[in-house]
Amino acid sequence: MTRTAFVLLLLSACLPALAEEPSPVPAPAVDPDASTVAAEEPAQPGRVVREKIGVMTAIEVAADEIVQGDVVCIGGTASVAGRVRGNVVVVGGTLTLTGEVDGELVAVGSSVSFGPDAAVGDDVVTVGSVVDDGGLEYGGERVNVIPVFGIPTARGAFGVFASILGWMALLRVFLVFVVVLAYLALAPRQVLELSERVRSGYIRALFVGLVAHAAMFVLSLLLAITVIGLPVLLVLLAAFWLFRILGRAGLFHAVGYGLGRGISREMSLVGATLLGFVPWALLVVLPLFFGFAGMVVALAVRMVLKLLVDCPAIGGVLEWLYEQRRARGATVLPPTPPAPPVVPVSA
Repeated sequence: MTRTAFVLLLLSACLPALAEEPSPVPAPAVDPDASTVAAEEPAQPGRVVREKIGVMTAIEVAADEIVQGDVVCIGGTASVAGRVRGNVVVVGGTLTLTGEVDGELVAVGSSVSFGPDAAVGDDVVTVGSVVDDGGLEYGGERVNVIPVFGIPTARGAFGVFASILGWMALLRVFLVFVVVLAYLALAPRQVLELSERVRSGYIRALFVGLVAHAAMFVLSLLLAITVIGLPVLLVLLAAFWLFRILGRAGLFHAVGYGLGRGISREMSLVGATLLGFVPWALLVVLPLFFGFAGMVVALAVRMVLKLLVDCPAIGGVLEWLYEQRRARGATVLPPTPPAPPVVPVSA
């Protein structure tokens, strides 16, 4: 409910009460049924709730609710009739927006519909989604990304194999894209901090990432030769992959931020990250759809991206984690008390 509507409801509730105030002129008898109108309480403000996150489930923001945070729905149904002070992110689901979103709205592979009173305060980004804009009002940019389907597969033995690898790479890129969006919705501050770290210390992060990848390779070999170490290895590889995607999100934002500055445009968090993500995705996927030569190019490109993207990504995350742990472990020592005055001893 907007502030203007709240004021109007408050005035409508107070006017009957003001009409019943005592007056020196005798007033006619008041109908008993009309007194119930004056007894009504003024409308209360919306209920404030925390962020709502759902996977394969339904999320509902009622008309009298105010979400103090983000709304994230993956593989489910989201209905927003109230107000969301953060962002709304829907991946592989359905969104019905009839209320207000103060931040950004991002929909990936989803069906999105807007009511006549729907409003978004920042950017509206849709990727491969069916969108019914209607009369949507938004305060930022409108970005609609249409995936390129129907890429022709190459012929021949190597061509078919390369095309299969291409579609597998496309699925992998899509998975990375979904996880990056989740990081943008759940940890935007961390993504910005990693972006600043990469921009200010790229070479140092690259060196740390090289050492981390080498250590991870040796540790994986040691754990793989033991049966007990296999579960530990799986958990370690999953954590390493998630940390690397977090670092990629920061690196994508850094690249998109630099491109935006180059064209004299201030990019939002989601816009800059998507702008940096697109070149990486194209370099990973497109070469694999051009037969044997594309496989060779894709292998060379992957090695270069492993060095220039993955190494500084994981290196930046490890540096950030180390600084966070050191900041938590630092203790402030109490000031040293002054020494007592020296009393001269008489002979």
